[in-house]
Amino acid sequence: MRKNKPAVSVPVAAALGLALTAAVIGTAGPANAGASSPTTDVSSAARASHFQEARAHWKAGAEGPNATRYDAFNAARKELAAAKGDHYWHEEDNLVALTKIPGTQVTPKQRATVVRLTRELNGFFHTPGLYSIKPGNPLKIARADWIKSQQVASAEQKVWIAGAIDELHSYKKRYAKQRNLLSELLEIPNTGTTAEERAIARRNSRALNDFFEVSA
Repeated sequence: MRKNKPAVSVPVAAALGLALTAAVIGTAGPANAGASSPTTDVSSAARASHFQEARAHWKAGAEGPNATRYDAFNAARKELAAAKGDHYWHEEDNLVALTKIPGTQVTPKQRATVVRLTRELNGFFHTPGLYSIKPGNPLKIARADWIKSQQVASAEQKVWIAGAIDELHSYKKRYAKQRNLLSELLEIPNTGTTAEERAIARRNSRALNDFFEVSA
């Protein structure tokens, strides 16, 4: 791990899911991202089916001509959206953000955004190296995302937490405990938290600080 261990605070006041499209253009994202709705949820089997269909579209985008990639991204997003319950809000936002970036004459900032979003989606879909984006070290990147989540405005915190989850997803079943801890933080609202939710945030943050070797 890195030598320096920056302090990380408890993310009780993190906002709910700033869209990564908004991160690109600098505006606020949806206020309800990350909070599942039982009334609109689908079965786990149906959700798994939508995931596999979305993954197939994601892979197909890399196999076809560049001109068809945006169609593949949109198709993948629609499959994730069909899972309902906001389970895949972060990945949907990533796919939308990619369609907003031109295929040519991109700026260095846009290129960096493409790399980050594609790398996260490759982690989520278990497609390392797809679209010629090197995966890097997902564990180290997840650690950086966890630290970053505590250094940005509250409206952006959960975007970076969700990014850390996607990076750890690269390891498939490994680090499932840490992904669950991060996922629980995503479900805590930014205002009106209960005593139980604040206790969960403190407990999970301590555990994640220990895992990522970050001093509290």
